[in-house]
Amino acid sequence: MKSEKRIVRTLAAFGLICSLSLVTHAQIGSGWSPGGETIQAQQTSSGCTITPISGGYEFHSASTGRAENRWSGADLTTTWQWTGTCKIVSWPSGSKNTCIYQLWGSPSGDVIIDMTAGGGSNTNLMSLHDGDKVVGNVPVGTPFNYAAVYIPSTGAEEIFINGSQTGSTILIDSPPGHYDKNGSYVSNSGIGNDTVDWTNTSNWKGGSTGGGGNHFTITASAGSGGSINPNGAVTVNQGNSQTFTITANSGFAVSSVTVDGANQGAITSYTFSNVQANHTISAAFHSTTTNFTITASAGSGGSISPSGGVVVAQGASQTFTITPNSGFSISSVTVDGANQGAVTSYTFNNVQANHTISAAFQSSTTQFTITASAGTGGSINPNGSVLVNQGSSQAFSITAGSGYTISSVTVDGANQGAITSYTFSNVQVNHTIAAAFQSSVGGCLTATVGGGWQNAAATSESGTFTAAFDSTPSASPNNAVVGLSNGAQTAYTGFACLVRFNTSGNIDARNGGAYAAASTIPFSAGKSYHFRLAVNVTSHTYSIFVTPAGGSELTVGSNYAFRTEQNTVTSLNYWGTFVDTASSGGAGSVTTCNFAATSGGGGGPFTITASAGSGGTISPNGAISVAQGGSQTFTITPNSGNTISSVTVDGANQGAITSYTFSNVQANHTISAAFSGSTNRTLTGSSGNGWHSLAISPAATGTFTATYDATPSVSPENAVIGLSNGAATAFGNLGCIGRFNPSGNIDAYNGTAYAAASTIHYSAGVSYHFRLVVNVSAHTYSIYVTPAGGTELTVGLNYAFRSTANTMTSLTDWNLYVDPSIGGASLTANNLAP
Repeated sequence: MKSEKRIVRTLAAFGLICSLSLVTHAQIGSGWSPGGETIQAQQTSSGCTITPISGGYEFHSASTGRAENRWSGADLTTTWQWTGTCKIVSWPSGSKNTCIYQLWGSPSGDVIIDMTAGGGSNTNLMSLHDGDKVVGNVPVGTPFNYAAVYIPSTGAEEIFINGSQTGSTILIDSPPGHYDKNGSYVSNSGIGNDTVDWTNTSNWKGGSTGGGGNHFTITASAGSGGSINPNGAVTVNQGNSQTFTITANSGFAVSSVTVDGANQGAITSYTFSNVQANHTISAAFHSTTTNFTITASAGSGGSISPSGGVVVAQGASQTFTITPNSGFSISSVTVDGANQGAVTSYTFNNVQANHTISAAFQSSTTQFTITASAGTGGSINPNGSVLVNQGSSQAFSITAGSGYTISSVTVDGANQGAITSYTFSNVQVNHTIAAAFQSSVGGCLTATVGGGWQNAAATSESGTFTAAFDSTPSASPNNAVVGLSNGAQTAYTGFACLVRFNTSGNIDARNGGAYAAASTIPFSAGKSYHFRLAVNVTSHTYSIFVTPAGGSELTVGSNYAFRTEQNTVTSLNYWGTFVDTASSGGAGSVTTCNFAATSGGGGGPFTITASAGSGGTISPNGAISVAQGGSQTFTITPNSGNTISSVTVDGANQGAITSYTFSNVQANHTISAAFSGSTNRTLTGSSGNGWHSLAISPAATGTFTATYDATPSVSPENAVIGLSNGAATAFGNLGCIGRFNPSGNIDAYNGTAYAAASTIHYSAGVSYHFRLVVNVSAHTYSIYVTPAGGTELTVGLNYAFRSTANTMTSLTDWNLYVDPSIGGASLTANNLAP
C-alpha cells in the first residue's frame, strides 16, 4: 500500500511535469528537420499497440483497454502500461509535449520509445518498475527529460541518438541527478528530472558527426606578412568561445582583420563568444619597410619565376629563374635594358631601386609552316604563316561573316567541304589551308507562340546540298522547329527535314517517324545556334550538326530519314519555322537568320581509299566508308627491318608518320603509305676490335630522322654510334655522335665536346631506342633516347655537328666503335635507319 501511494505521488508529480513548460532539457544536435512521418504500430506478446486514426492514434493497453488520442498540434499524454513490452515506433507530425510513464506489473516489460521518424518538441520518459528499463531512441533535434523512481535491475537505462548509443550507458540515481554527454554524474539537482546533455556529437560512441551539427567551424586565414593562430578550419562546440591571435612578421604590421566579411580594424586578437554558427576570420598585413618592384616578364617559349611585379624590400636580394619550354632554348635575358646573355638565372643583390628583367626564347626543334588564308566574307584563325613544331598539331577555325556562309575549305589543294574547323595532326611537312565564302540569302524569320507557320523561298535543290542557318530561341525549354520543305507549309507533316528545340530543353531532329538525337545537346534562352544540314534529296536522308555560340560543332544525327510523309519528295525549295502552342510546350519565340543552301558537298557517306606499299601495312585498308561529318583514323606499321618513308594524303606528303586522322569528313579522300629499308641492318663491336660501318643508300641530305636500338653489354663502357660521310676510321670523321660514356650515362657530341641536357643513366643488357632529327644543311641535330619500357628523354637539342665534320653535305654511313679503355665491353646496334 505504501508503495502504491508513492507511485501515485510520483505519477502526480510526473503529470505535473508533463503539464508544465520544460525549463531544463537537453538539445540533441541541431538542424534536424522531420518530415513525412507515418504512424506505425508494433504488436508484442502481451503489451500494447498503437493504431493510426485520423488526427491521432489509438493506444491499446493489455490491462486498461483503449485510450484514444487525437490532436492537431496539441500536447499528448499517454496512458500507462501494466504488462508486456510497448513499442511506439513513430510519432505523428505536430505533436508537442509528450509523456510516457510505466507502472510495474507482472509480468512487466520494457517501454521502447523510437522517435527517429518524428516526435514531440519536448518528451518526458518515466520508469517506475525496478525490473525493466526505458529504452529511448531519440532523433537529433529533439529535447527530452528522463526520470526514474527505481533503478532497473540492469543498473542502467539506455538512450540512443539516431540509432547509435551515446557515450556510456546512462546510469540512473534516485533522487534524479544531472548527467553529461558521456553519462557521467555532474550534480544532484534535488527533486526533479534527470537531464542528459549531449553537446558534442563528435564524441558519440559509434555515432557520426554528419547529422549532429552541435559543433561549428571557424575558418581562419592570414595573408603574406604575418600569421593567425589557430589557423585553418577550427572546430568549436556550440555555445563555446574561441580566441584568435594575429601576429605580424618582422617588417610588417597588421592592416586589417575581417570577421564574417566585416572589417574589425588592425586588431591583434579576436574572440568569438557563444558560437552558434560557422564563421570566418582573415588577417591582412602591410610592409613597414621601403619596398621596390622588379618587373619580370617572359616571351613565348618559356617562363621566368617569379613573374610579374615582384616586391623586394630595400637592401634585400631576389633571384629569378628562366626556364625554356620543351623544344625551346633561351636566346637572351635582358636586365634594365642590358642583355645578360642566355643565362638560366639572375640575382638582384642589395636592391635600392626598381628594376626590370625579361627573357626571350627561340625554337630548338624543327618547324614547319602552315599558310592559312580566307577569301571575302569570312576569316580563318590563326591566319597567315603559322609555325608548327615537328610532330605537333595545329587547329584552324573558319568563321563566316554576317550575310555569308562557308562554301569550301581547301587543305593542300583538296576540298574538305564547308567545315568550320580543321586540325593538322603530327605535322611533318609544310601545309596550306584556304577558306572560301558565299553570300547567304539573308533576312530573318521569327515564329512566336500563336503566330502560325513562317515560310520563305530558297533555291530549289534536288540532289545533295548543304543548308545552314542561325537560330535563337527566346525561352528554354520550348517546342519550336525549323525545317526544309517543298513549297510553303502550314503543318509539321509538310516538312522533310526538321530540327527542334524540344520541351526537355534539348536539341533533336526528325528521323522518319519520330524525333531523335545522337547525344543530349541542351540549349539556352537567348543563345544563337548555328545549324548545318547535309541533305541528300535522292536518298531522302540528311545529317544534322549544330554549333552553339562560342562552342564547337556537335552532331545531332547522321543519315536521318526524311519525315515519313515526305519520303517521296524530289526537291526542296522552302524553309520555315514554327513555335507550338503554350499548351504543347511552346514558349516565347524563335528567330532564324542567315539561311543559305549550297549545292554539292552534302549527303555522304564518303569513301577514303587507303593503300600501303611493300614493307608495311595500313589499317584499316582498302575503301573505307565514312559518314559525312565523321572521323576516321589510319595506323601505319612497318614490317620488321623496314621503316616508314612517307604517308601521302590527297596527294600531299605528310612525312614518316605512324597515324593519320581525317576529321569532319565532307568529301572522298585517299591515303597511301610507303616504306623503305631492309633486314639485318645491324652493327656489333667489342672492346679493341676497331671501327664498324654500314652504308646508307641513298645518302641522307636535308632534314631527316634517323633511328636505331643499342644495347651495351656492361655499364660503364665507352662506346659510340655516329653518322659520317664515308666509313669512319676516327672520331673526327663523325658528324653526329651518341655515346654510352665511362660514367655510366648517355650523352652526345655538341661541336667541340660531349654534353647532355640531363643525366640519363644506362644499364648493362638493356635496349635503348635512339631518335636523331638531323639537319644536314644547318649541320645540327637533336637526339632523344627511350629506355626499354620507359618514355622518351631528351639527350640534346640542336647540337652542332662535330667541328671536324661541319662541312658535310650528305651522310652516307653508320659507324660503331667500342673504346678499348674498358675491357670486355661490347655494343650492338639494331634496326639502323635509314
